[in-house]
Amino acid sequence: MLTIHSPAKINFVLELLSKRDDGFHNISSIMAPVSLYDEITIDKSLVNSINFTSESNITFDDAIIQINNICDLLAARSSKSFPVDINIKKFIPSPGGLGGVSSNLANILIGLNDLWDIQLSQDEIKKIASQFGNDAIFFVDPHISQISGKGEIITKLENKISANLVIIPMLNVNVPINKTKTMYSKSMSQDMTTGQQVNNFINNSNNEMFDESNLFNAFEGIIKREYPEHYFANQELEQLIQKKAHVSGSGPTVYCIADNKKESEQMIDTLNKRQIKAFFAEII
Repeated sequence: MLTIHSPAKINFVLELLSKRDDGFHNISSIMAPVSLYDEITIDKSLVNSINFTSESNITFDDAIIQINNICDLLAARSSKSFPVDINIKKFIPSPGGLGGVSSNLANILIGLNDLWDIQLSQDEIKKIASQFGNDAIFFVDPHISQISGKGEIITKLENKISANLVIIPMLNVNVPINKTKTMYSKSMSQDMTTGQQVNNFINNSNNEMFDESNLFNAFEGIIKREYPEHYFANQELEQLIQKKAHVSGSGPTVYCIADNKKESEQMIDTLNKRQIKAFFAEII
């Protein structure tokens, strides 16, 4: 049996630069893998089966279809394939802006490549991953990176930074159908920036705990304008823990920066006493 720990990601900066003729957006972002993981097991079986285990009521029908497609694509390239039982135990909130399902898809690709001895190169795995979204490409070789184009251009950064993160799923917030696509569709000219926020992060975050003033997410403005319930929930959270709540990706998950591990534990304890789930994580 193969066991894989499938990490989440955080967007420390996410800028919308312009709308494209193909309906997508040009973006500039800083993305980093963090130590919040789903657990995936892949085991030999009599028939193929895929199961998600989650505390939420979310269904993963689309993800199961994508995993089946991955199995078919890789089985066609291998003379050593066999039926597998794939189990994904979810700890990463979904949908949450943390890339959980994309991470699952990328890691199942990597796992089957090893298990079936297909010997695809990393570039070949990334090419297959691109069929399942740009975040899946990132998770093939996760590293703090600048993301550009429509999300498919990934440039690793040399910045060595650390952070004590408290990740809060915001499970009480209603999420729109097709969340990410819907959030992008709500963007207006006032939400577009020049890429300077990413440059500020790169230039000012190296070999030390980064300055929160360098964090930015264009979707926070969209949330404030279009989803006041979510915005006010974030405001209440900030008042409770006396920390800025930053949205990751298109949300609804937010994260806070603690000064040290002890403060992060105190924040999580405060939230848990209010029946608010929270996780500690670091950049990996």
